[in-house]
Amino acid sequence: MASDSPATGSLTFCLTQLSAAREKPESDSVIPALLAIRTRHIQQPGGIERFRTRGGLEPLLALVSSCARAAGGGAGVRSSRKTLLDLALSVLANCCTEEGCRVQVRLLGGISPLVSILASVTVESIQNRAARALGNLAVDLDSTNIIHESGVVSSLVQILKTTQDSNCLQSAIRALRNLADTPIHCLNLTRHGAIKPIAETLGSEDLALAAAGARAIAALTKTCSPDCAEQLSAADGVAKLVALAGHAKKTIRDSVLTALANICAQGFMRPTIGSAGGIGLLVEEVRAESPATVTFLYVRALCLCCREAVNRARLREARGLELLLALLRDGRYHLAHTRIVMAFLNFLYDEVALDYLQSHGLVQLLVARLEALTQASQKAVSTVLEEDDDDDGHQAASYDFPSEWNRRPDVEVAQAGESSSFLSLRSYLLSEGYIASTGDLSPQWSPESGGPELETQDLLGSASSPPCHQYECPGPSKELPLLFASEARTETSVFIPSEDTQMTLLLNGPNTEEAEEKEPIENTDPIEKHSLLQTPMNCSSAMEPQEEREPSLSPSVAQDSTSETCLPPKGLCHEWKTPTFSRRRRTKCRSISSSSEGSSSFSEAPAAVSTPIHEPTLGSSVHSSLQEILLNSVSPYSASSSICRTEEWGPETPVLLFLSRFSQVLDPSLILVTEPVLRSLLSYASLWPKPSPRCFRLLHRLTCNPNCLEAFVRIYGVSHIRHRLVLGLPAPGEETQKQVTQASEGRMKELGEALLRNLSVQAESSFGVGTLTHLLLSGTEAERTACAVALPFICRKEMLIRKLLLEGGGLRLMLESLVRSEDPFFICTAADSIVTLLGGSMQHQAEHEQHILDSPLSKRARKDPDGGCRYQHLLEAGQTDVKFQLDSGDVISAIRTEMTASSEVFHAMLEGGYLESWQTLIPIRDTPLPAFCLVLHFLHGCHDSSCPTLLDLHCVNTEEDFRSSALAPALAAADRFLLPGLRALVENVICETYMCLSNLHAVYTFSELHGNSGLRRRCLCYLLQPEHEPRARGESLERLLQAAEDLGILIDDLQDVVMEYLGGRN
Repeated sequence: MASDSPATGSLTFCLTQLSAAREKPESDSVIPALLAIRTRHIQQPGGIERFRTRGGLEPLLALVSSCARAAGGGAGVRSSRKTLLDLALSVLANCCTEEGCRVQVRLLGGISPLVSILASVTVESIQNRAARALGNLAVDLDSTNIIHESGVVSSLVQILKTTQDSNCLQSAIRALRNLADTPIHCLNLTRHGAIKPIAETLGSEDLALAAAGARAIAALTKTCSPDCAEQLSAADGVAKLVALAGHAKKTIRDSVLTALANICAQGFMRPTIGSAGGIGLLVEEVRAESPATVTFLYVRALCLCCREAVNRARLREARGLELLLALLRDGRYHLAHTRIVMAFLNFLYDEVALDYLQSHGLVQLLVARLEALTQASQKAVSTVLEEDDDDDGHQAASYDFPSEWNRRPDVEVAQAGESSSFLSLRSYLLSEGYIASTGDLSPQWSPESGGPELETQDLLGSASSPPCHQYECPGPSKELPLLFASEARTETSVFIPSEDTQMTLLLNGPNTEEAEEKEPIENTDPIEKHSLLQTPMNCSSAMEPQEEREPSLSPSVAQDSTSETCLPPKGLCHEWKTPTFSRRRRTKCRSISSSSEGSSSFSEAPAAVSTPIHEPTLGSSVHSSLQEILLNSVSPYSASSSICRTEEWGPETPVLLFLSRFSQVLDPSLILVTEPVLRSLLSYASLWPKPSPRCFRLLHRLTCNPNCLEAFVRIYGVSHIRHRLVLGLPAPGEETQKQVTQASEGRMKELGEALLRNLSVQAESSFGVGTLTHLLLSGTEAERTACAVALPFICRKEMLIRKLLLEGGGLRLMLESLVRSEDPFFICTAADSIVTLLGGSMQHQAEHEQHILDSPLSKRARKDPDGGCRYQHLLEAGQTDVKFQLDSGDVISAIRTEMTASSEVFHAMLEGGYLESWQTLIPIRDTPLPAFCLVLHFLHGCHDSSCPTLLDLHCVNTEEDFRSSALAPALAAADRFLLPGLRALVENVICETYMCLSNLHAVYTFSELHGNSGLRRRCLCYLLQPEHEPRARGESLERLLQAAEDLGILIDDLQDVVMEYLGGRN
């Protein structure tokens, strides 16, 4: 043949023949040239690029255009032209696998002929190659836009409906898959009805065709609109996808799971996915994948499936809760943590799920998350929000409560106006035992027929309900309205997204469009096998205002928000009757005997329909500002203001909602009243820029629960509340608190005082007295110490204080623990506890010990009538008759009669039978000159500030070391020469001018060294004065404990001071 010779088979010859085909398209040499180009030249490495650079594309496109015009003019495709067009389209499709060729074909207008051929030619082989060429061109976004504008999508869809050839179907499906590269293009394909015919191929016995269909569905459902989901449902696509998921090839399985995960974005499709077994497939896939390759798209799908009751049961049965908890525990999935917590919120009233989550550490994970968010809020707001955004659009809302946004395009209304989803939910409630019969769920609460007026009526009923100690046991008809009202959530729930929210994909699964999946096909052979990429899509997590974006959850969560905000208007609750998580008693109702004012009862309600326990109500005795703190409202609630104000949604809100739900059990102390939980809540309340009132109500609820009293005492919760809220001090390990306004600081202090009042009410009740007594007398040493520290803060009954602290040994135990402790927080709070215990009994040291200033000997001293220094006047008068010589060699004169009359030591020395009695120069050892001069001035009658020597005592520097100052040797000299008046005078000077918290330990250790019990006592009295800042007092006490030589003496001194003042108070 001619094509076998080198001359006729060269690329130059082939291009020449191809150029000549413009005028004679049916030339016999064109077909051999095209065969040579396809089989030899473009198959070589770099062959397509050489063909393009040699100008081969232009005549090739001219040939294709000529055939397209002929077919479009009605001439059809003759057998000779069929072979020619087949070869030309095959060469063009293979060339379009190279990027440069795709660009040149687009610039030369090569897309239009292909569109014309698909619209006019019905030959399957030609349709196959034309669709393959368009699919390769669709790899580039610019070409995709042109293809969509050309209207060829309808032609491709028609091919899917008419042809039976597998290769042609695969090429058309692949072209549509590559055309679904943007959300707008996906919606365009859906409008042309491309989803249904593709979904019908999923059940084909041809594995390659079914695989192509699965990959196309995975791409087209990335932007899964309601119309897209409806077309898929019409072709029974979900069941076919689930059937394909068991295939051994990973590419097929990944495509199927990606499609299922994408479809979960439509709420009305999720029950179908669950019933077909899709939830179990997603759970097993995520569990089987290694942490480095698991896709967040599957996690997102599982979280969305939690929004329907039937799917929650399936997820629980498939051990999905265990999987989500593991993901929440793993820091590598932090982008999905917000979504997982939001998914858990849908289980708020599922007792079995709550039991499981609580027992497997959900509270600890939530607390750690709240702590991390609080710490991040102090650094930068953006770091708090670096997580997956949870805005899935209106269509992703729970289908248990269909609305105008998330129902099927053609709503199927069942009997009596009840939706199919409502019937499914009612069936689930019956199967789980939550309701006894279908009549327990009134048809008026069908999501299709419920209206806003029903919700308003129910809220009015809750707002005007009696105080919590008068609640009646609610039945199903009283509990279900808030749970099953659909439209009514718009005013009370903070979980309904706004209408202007755009549906965006936040998490991406295996990418079936880019990289390997969108590589053009070079041959007409069946589709090559590709692997899916396991790369999550980057997600932005910038927080938007509530009115622009609010997450969408099931109404069971919205119910909790309503109960949190709508508190009963009056009455103060001291009894705590709450439903437990016990599944065995969920259908029972136990009543408490009623009093004359009303009845007290509580209901252990069904899990899925339980109404949260009412908050402790705020009576008129509570200040209106406290109501504002707890209710987020300026004015108290009344019957007319039944619709509660919504609270701002923040990244911490899901955590607070969950903790609030856990706080509603009968005894939440084991779950919530722990040191990590309390520390996290207090840190949030004191450090968050604008803390949620839900946190305050949570703390309020816990402190009102008598079952939590012992736990609060045991973990030093009372001290933590006072330390963080009332005193406004940072937590241990924190340098400083955030900068707060005076108003905010006042609100925190008022909240802290209210919480302490709640604990005080519980502590002073009969139950509380018994609890504290048992804890202090029978608990471990650590528990007894904690009880002793907490008592002064929460107990105001002096008889109980005396019984437990003084007679029961609590004070001694606290002091012994204090001197052994190295914890700054414990030292600070123990000192604060002692100061609180003393209350107003402590008086200023100078006023309390004024009687020490004047001694009997000093009263005998004569006053100088002219004022000034009397000793100096006597020296000037020449009345001195004795001299003293110090170690420094200094000689000081004195008057013998003055010395002996004012000091028993000098009286014995100068008038007794000692050697000094007849000496005129008496040596004085180990006393410095300033100290001895002060002694002489005092003995000669200088007792006030008119004496310069005494006045110099007041001129001391508090920064100076006490031992090197003039006060220390003066005090030692007063003790040596037994001058109590001088000692009291020096002690007063020390207390008035020198002593402060920074040098208190130096004064105490000096007095300890010289056995000066009075000064030691005055040091402790100064330390315990209430005007000192608590943190500075704690630091001073810590230094004192480190410097003290004998801690036993320190304990005795502290106990004596406390006992003395407590005794004096009576």
